[in-house]
Amino acid sequence: MINKNISEKEIFDTVQDAFHLGWQVIKLYFMIGLPTETDDDLKAMVALVKNLRKIKGANGRRGKINVSVATFIPKSHTPFQWAPQISLAESKSKINWIHKQLKIPGIQFKWQDPQVSQLEGLCARGDRRLSRLLAAAYKKGCKFDGWSDHFRYDYWQEAIEETGLDLEFFTVRQRDIDEPLPWDFIDNRVSGSFLKQEWANATAQTSIEDCRRGDCHQCGTCDFENIEPRTYEAFDEEKFEACEAPLAPEDDFRGLCVFYTKLGQAKYFGHLEMVNIFLRALKRARVPLKFSQGFHPKPKISFDDPLPIGLESEQERFYMSVPGSVNPARVPRLLNLHLPEGLRITGCQFAPPGFKRQLPGANAYRVTLPDGNFDQDNVTAFNGSAEVIISLPKRKGKLKKINLKDMVVELELLDSKQLQVSLAAGTGKTLRPSHILGPVFHMNENQIKQARIVKLKA
Repeated sequence: MINKNISEKEIFDTVQDAFHLGWQVIKLYFMIGLPTETDDDLKAMVALVKNLRKIKGANGRRGKINVSVATFIPKSHTPFQWAPQISLAESKSKINWIHKQLKIPGIQFKWQDPQVSQLEGLCARGDRRLSRLLAAAYKKGCKFDGWSDHFRYDYWQEAIEETGLDLEFFTVRQRDIDEPLPWDFIDNRVSGSFLKQEWANATAQTSIEDCRRGDCHQCGTCDFENIEPRTYEAFDEEKFEACEAPLAPEDDFRGLCVFYTKLGQAKYFGHLEMVNIFLRALKRARVPLKFSQGFHPKPKISFDDPLPIGLESEQERFYMSVPGSVNPARVPRLLNLHLPEGLRITGCQFAPPGFKRQLPGANAYRVTLPDGNFDQDNVTAFNGSAEVIISLPKRKGKLKKINLKDMVVELELLDSKQLQVSLAAGTGKTLRPSHILGPVFHMNENQIKQARIVKLKA
């Protein structure tokens, strides 16, 4: 369905400007199967792409156009939660028709597999009966379905038949506006009456005014005390608690070094997950950051080498670029209000001008065993050895040999339960404390997994 709020001329002019500015590829994203879609919408979609294909850039050459099409999937807690999803056959038919019409040089056509869309629609509005389906599909081997080469629709079909699930009941069926919905017990602060009115507006193709600049539509989200609509202009003069003064356009940005711990259950956070946790905390604490330029601006923030999952640390650090008016003493308290247990900011300080990060020569770790199996004789034997060679797996199943004597800077037994080890860093080789427990102390894999390993504060 073509967005009626944007004219074809506006789209044409925007793409023309992009090609004239040097852009070589434009991506267009379309949805099929929206509730009010007609054949004319599909024809208009194809006509629009063909018209855009005629545009030439400043060099007289036509740019390339990537067209991506996906099937619309109605979601819960939205005005379309009552809408039917088009059938698998209809989805395939529409995508094939569009693909046939756009077999033109310079146009690359991509689409989401309608079978995937059908299962996404099932999961989007299913009820508790889906738990049996998920368990059955998992047992058949459906584990990495997000990758097309692992997706097996036939396994899902078998699981659906075995569990007696009616696929069409959850997908292509139009729901009655007054029937109970599986997710009705969840309060997301948007009233059901508002969603019903929006569903009526959508089917009638009636638009409503933006409530941030007009009348309230009584959706139920705002209480006008703690929650209310805010526009961009409202933040222009707002003060940030982390700053000494209101932000100004001429603010200089400085590098801020932030120290934190990663202890307890936080050791199970993967690096990317942990980065997202900190980014959310910075946003909630309203600590202003510098962003990169370009089409996808991202916050200027960088972390030291990531810890492997399962390893704790008394001190890690990351760097971010912030306005010079930020007070480092205020940042820890603000961030700690929004961090989960185990992640704690312990300090912040501005990095001096021209500062360059330097890797430590060695990292120290404390290894604790619950049953206390460390033996001083093993430490003495290791310290007296000329070399201790181990093999670690590389990519593609290959093995690399490492001499532990080159990597272990210090090995000290604190008591029968605790060991302190220092490992060389910045050598281009990666060695973890767990790698030495087997060769030096003759521990099996289960014993090694029981060890608590904490990276010590430098």
